[in-house]
Amino acid sequence: MQFGVSEAVAHWGRYRSQVCAVIQGTRKISFGELNKLANGMAISLQEKYATGERIGIAVKPKLDFLVSLLGILRVGKSAVLLNTGLPDEALAVNMKDADLRFVIHDDVTEARKALFAGSAMVQGLGIDAVLKRVNEESYCEPVWPLRGPGDEWGVLYSSGTTGIPKGIERDHNSIVTELLGWCLELGLSRKSTFYIGRPIYYTGGLVLALSTLLVGGRIVLNDFANDNDPNEVWEDYQQTLKEMSLEWAFFVPDQLRSFLRIAQTQATPLRQAQTILVMGAPISGDDKVAVKCELGSDVVESWGNSESLGTITDPDDIKTRPNSIGRPFLTDELYIVDENCKQIIQPDTLGRIAGSEEAGFYKYCNRPDATRRVKQNNLIISEDIGYVDKDNYFYIRGRQQDCIVRNGETLFKSDIEGKLRRIKSVAECSISTRDINDTLFELIAVVVPSDSHSANKDVFLDEVNAVLTPNEKLTDVLLIKSMPHTSSGKIDRTAVDKLVRGQQ
Repeated sequence: MQFGVSEAVAHWGRYRSQVCAVIQGTRKISFGELNKLANGMAISLQEKYATGERIGIAVKPKLDFLVSLLGILRVGKSAVLLNTGLPDEALAVNMKDADLRFVIHDDVTEARKALFAGSAMVQGLGIDAVLKRVNEESYCEPVWPLRGPGDEWGVLYSSGTTGIPKGIERDHNSIVTELLGWCLELGLSRKSTFYIGRPIYYTGGLVLALSTLLVGGRIVLNDFANDNDPNEVWEDYQQTLKEMSLEWAFFVPDQLRSFLRIAQTQATPLRQAQTILVMGAPISGDDKVAVKCELGSDVVESWGNSESLGTITDPDDIKTRPNSIGRPFLTDELYIVDENCKQIIQPDTLGRIAGSEEAGFYKYCNRPDATRRVKQNNLIISEDIGYVDKDNYFYIRGRQQDCIVRNGETLFKSDIEGKLRRIKSVAECSISTRDINDTLFELIAVVVPSDSHSANKDVFLDEVNAVLTPNEKLTDVLLIKSMPHTSSGKIDRTAVDKLVRGQQ
């Protein structure tokens, strides 16, 4: 039996053809129309592309991206999900790693056309062309090829926080299992409406959108001029809530922290989704409590990575264990392991978060050394350091590269940043280090002040150090107008480090 999101859309397209599947601004796309769009894309692909297994998607509009993905899956090919927000150099590396010869793209500037040189480009397969074909032509739906459980489903990409994103090969079985896990954990149903506040070429937005469609629910896929502009996303979110009720909304932590600041300036009553799902980066228990109190939504946090490991909290966890990232997904196995990849049994002991290879990560595209580092002892080893409590709930302290040792004490930049964010005058912050010699370093905070009263650096430094432990004390603070971010919206720590080095 063949089962997946493409087959589910086809099923709902036949039996719930008039029911809304996707909302994009003022437009509502039914399951029947979405299924026709997917068929139109698939038929066009069959006519234009006959060889090879992988097809890249370099498309920014969310609906166009979704239709492209469904079309690729429908013809039995592997979808390579490209991040159009990346610089040309990084995108070119991703395409080379995935050995792409065929790419679906939307409007491409003259400068970017050179980027696709060497790949067969699909011209005119945007939504407008497909819609025109669907409306003007009648055809019988072909019998689409079947996909085996171990066949490659697609290539997803990491966020690229520490460098150029790595292509992560996932098979059909691992994706379907993950989607079913989300359906069970979140209780998604045909009555669910999910607002996706992130691009769906990132794993988080992708799996939530596909899981909702799998069960016959509807998704809100509005496009933004700048996906990382919290004001634009907030206004769209509030406008959407004026028009409909939302069971779920998905945002990353930086978005929610910005929403809290925006909400404090607004006199009108706030509208809220029933539950906000947050993932993509660490978020403190204080932030989750603030979101629940100030924005009025229940909060569920999920930790995970594109390599298929993941945890999830229940809404009530915020009362008893607000700082926890939760428990493993149903049927998953996660562990804390030491430097030799051996499981740590003792509660509250730091180690790397790891999971079983059965989670589904196969390998990185053209990155054998990176694959060997992540897959050891039949485990998938994450970059995140954490621990479990006596009840086997997981906690995260930070990524391995963000861990520093000072005077024999292990410190995490995320912990210090969390303390800084509790200061009202801090809008955004990032901790960096400045070397004194081969063994000593200074801690430096790069901060975007939330108001003009934070302009005095010495006063600000005293205020910050007052909330830090002796080993966390800062030597200096660099006040800037805006924080550098990666294309995924996360703080660009590499750029922050360059700013600090530039002050030496």
